[in-house]
Amino acid sequence: MPELIASGYPSLDMIMPVSRLPAAGETALLSRFVEPDGYTYGGCGVNVAVGLARLGHAAGVAITIGDDDMGQRYAGYLRGIGVNTEALRVIPHAFTSRSYLFRGPDGEYQTYFYPGASDLDTTFPEEAFGRLAPQWALITVGPLAYNQHMLEAGLAAGSRIAWQLKADIAAYPQSALERFASQSTVIFCNRVEAAYLERALRLRSVGDLIGRGVQIVVQTLGEAGSLVFSADGAHTVPAAHCALVDTIGAGDAYTSGFMAGLLRGWELPACGRLGAVMAAFVLESIGCQSSLPDWPTLLSRYQREVGDP
Repeated sequence: MPELIASGYPSLDMIMPVSRLPAAGETALLSRFVEPDGYTYGGCGVNVAVGLARLGHAAGVAITIGDDDMGQRYAGYLRGIGVNTEALRVIPHAFTSRSYLFRGPDGEYQTYFYPGASDLDTTFPEEAFGRLAPQWALITVGPLAYNQHMLEAGLAAGSRIAWQLKADIAAYPQSALERFASQSTVIFCNRVEAAYLERALRLRSVGDLIGRGVQIVVQTLGEAGSLVFSADGAHTVPAAHCALVDTIGAGDAYTSGFMAGLLRGWELPACGRLGAVMAAFVLESIGCQSSLPDWPTLLSRYQREVGDP
């Protein structure tokens, strides 16, 4: 049975390099044209579930796809690597969500997202989720109504809630933030997302959530590493060494590494360092899932960089 089930938009990512990121009314040149089937697999929650499955953990997804060919291939790929898809829903005559990502020469992106099937029917698969009753329910960016159902279903099943925030007022309007924050055991956010939550909940720091029901808050800081807040205080975790190629998907890889450490009973600073090393694999390639390591590979790199946990 899954140790963790993740929600969120799946995404078929079309990543295309461009000569520059144009302003409105300007034109840029595609450095390389990606054919219609030249996609990579993505989507925040799915990235985390795939990362955990690669590391040998039982992980599943609660997502919605269309019955289009690309969506069916994505579902088959997930099953092939051992991701549980019992809570995956298929919407007939609909397209699976996808992202068009235009990457400038400085590594920055313009991103256009089509939610497709995920926004057509936000019915949550409560029966399948209740039967699976995972230890953890990971909520990422997705339709608000769907994620609200995921939260309540997780609480009803006795699952602990991990929340990977997104500074998206449609996905997480201020009226919903208090409920998600108060019911989460672990919260993951980056600088922008932390500032969004601090403004909405009038916090001096996201670390102030500790003691309000939240046990762990992780704030990633890019090349400056991350902060892990708990009842023991704030732990500073350095970024792992890597040859930076691309940043897309690195935050999700960090989450999967951190959760793997947590599931294995590691101390929180070691979980943060494991997340940082996991993220380094993704930072060194293009595509959210293309370079995710297995457990021996991750542990070997962790031990070379950090030592024994």
